[in-house]
Amino acid sequence: MDRQRSSVARPPKPAGPSAAYRAGPARRRCRGATLRAAGQGLAVFGMWLVGVCVLVTVESRLLYPARSWSTAFRSVVGTWDAGWLRSIAEHGYAWNGNASTGQNPAFLPLFPLAERAVHLLTGLSYTASGFVASVAFQGAFLVVLAVLVALPVQPRHAVLAGDPSPTSTTAATAAATSGTRWDQAGLAVVVLAAVYPASIFGIQGYGTSLTVLLVAAAFLMVRRDRLTMAAVFFGLATAADPSALAAPIGYAIYEWVASRSLVHPVKPRVLGRELLGVGGFLADMAYLGVRFHDPLAKFQAGQAWFPHRTLGQILDALVTSRAVGRGLEAFFTQTGARAFSYTLDGIVAVALLAVVALVWWRGGFGWEVAILVVGLVPLLVQAAEYGYPYSITRLSYPLWVALSLHPWVRRQLVTRRYLLGGIVVVEGVVLALWSVLLVQGRWVD
Repeated sequence: MDRQRSSVARPPKPAGPSAAYRAGPARRRCRGATLRAAGQGLAVFGMWLVGVCVLVTVESRLLYPARSWSTAFRSVVGTWDAGWLRSIAEHGYAWNGNASTGQNPAFLPLFPLAERAVHLLTGLSYTASGFVASVAFQGAFLVVLAVLVALPVQPRHAVLAGDPSPTSTTAATAAATSGTRWDQAGLAVVVLAAVYPASIFGIQGYGTSLTVLLVAAAFLMVRRDRLTMAAVFFGLATAADPSALAAPIGYAIYEWVASRSLVHPVKPRVLGRELLGVGGFLADMAYLGVRFHDPLAKFQAGQAWFPHRTLGQILDALVTSRAVGRGLEAFFTQTGARAFSYTLDGIVAVALLAVVALVWWRGGFGWEVAILVVGLVPLLVQAAEYGYPYSITRLSYPLWVALSLHPWVRRQLVTRRYLLGGIVVVEGVVLALWSVLLVQGRWVD
């Protein structure tokens, strides 16, 4: 009787393999997929680096055969804003309170710190250190991006469309974009990011590659549902370039909308993440306040590069899009690199506005769209203040990365092959043109 009772009480053996057994192969498959994605990103980076360096070297020899290699290197790698960042790495910040002249507190400190670290570790010149740091960050960015786009969409970060249930929307999206097509779309995103014209700054001491690396790392943490770590990377990115502020602010707005709670942003844990997400920028302001007794020195130090305009003039330029129109007009009425940059920035501004509207309408409101909307505002305000589009192509690099992560966009990249090929060709042509202007030492920002 006891023997029979014990045999009845014993739980039956599961018909299939144990959970631990199932988890092992799943983890190995996930690890293998991550390594394959990282390998793809590294391969794309290698092709990008060889292509850009060969292109710039050939152009430099053809245009300036008598120029020494060191002079050619410095003129390509260390021009324009790279010189300001190098001055911070070499001598630190200097601010005399005179907003009528441009000064280096206008630039954020994280890339100069990395540049100085490379200099101390290797003994290279600051110009060479800026080149090494930028190239390394560009390679790391493409690897992280490749791993990021290989991940499926998580239910927590669904697109808020007509379905009130984000979970069901995301499940349908993931099912529709799974398998080989999802992998193909991921590789397409990495290729597009590599040939985007602003990637040329990956060989300059601009810090652009550091910014997109940190933003992509934050997006990776968002996809893995590690929001505190995402906030840490967002915060670091805001210490590299002010354009990165769009990412933490846009994601915070998305979380607020998705929560359907008015008090969500001020909950202690959420508020802590929000402050951490902009912590790099706030830390820079605090440092300037302690060092120069002026926490707004960054804003004042950069005013010399912009003409003085009243609020009414800025609003008028925003409403009428006069700045974008002037940028396009410059292509037909002026010559030289400045006209080309204005024209390209004008086209990129119009493209961003059109694409954001299309993706929101056809694909729904996701955190990617929220970041794009938030990021567009300061770019257009700056264009209106300057009177022309100004650095939009470079500063929108993180915004295009966010856009490429939207599930609807990923589907279009696979189903519309002609669209993907056309974009790659256009980006490659502009990248080649910018390389010529860089070799000539002309303004391309």
